[in-house]
Amino acid sequence: MRLFIVLVLGWLSLNAKEADFISDLEYGMALYKNPRGVACAKCHGIKGEQQEIT
Repeated sequence: MRLFIVLVLGWLSLNAKEADFISDLEYGMALYKNPRGVACAKCHGIKGEQQEIT
């Protein structure tokens, strides 16, 4: 019975990852465009085509 409960909880936790509000890629793109006020895109361009700041 304990094994069954563990398996069900494990299965539910795997499905929870798929139900995220936004994907990791979408989150990364949002941070790149405007990471809480200081956007990388301001210096690096929208597609990262401008020079890298060191």
